[in-house]
Amino acid sequence: MPKENKNADASRPKPNNSSAIPNTPYVRSALALYCCLPHTPTRPRPDDRSVVRQLELKRHPLQRVHAALLLGTARRLFRPDESEPLMPIRSFRFFLPILDELRFAPVDSRYVNYLAQKIADATGIQITLNVTTDPERRRKRRKPRQLGLPWT
Repeated sequence: MPKENKNADASRPKPNNSSAIPNTPYVRSALALYCCLPHTPTRPRPDDRSVVRQLELKRHPLQRVHAALLLGTARRLFRPDESEPLMPIRSFRFFLPILDELRFAPVDSRYVNYLAQKIADATGIQITLNVTTDPERRRKRRKPRQLGLPWT
């Protein structure tokens, strides 16, 4: 009977678990904003999808996630000109400490809109913050609003 090669298992590609993660409106919205920001990948990795899904399961408000993404991006973009260039952001995990920071020091929705506009003006990238995740809520509203949910 032939011996099994333990290294053969290591060389096999691992199955991609990204298909197991539901593509909910929360996940789509967070990853869409993440991928449109400067210095981030144009496509999310499976780990990024997993991190965002965990945030959703832990009930982190989507507005706070958006605020963390914009705040982290603004901090990188609007540094002094003489400072060293930074490496690109390679993972959604980069924004997790900022998300924790916002739990204790929430920001106003007007400031988040200001950051989105400031980043858009500096980069030419149109940033849309759509936080309505439930299609039923969208139908019940008379006037669509951006960032209409309370910040917590």
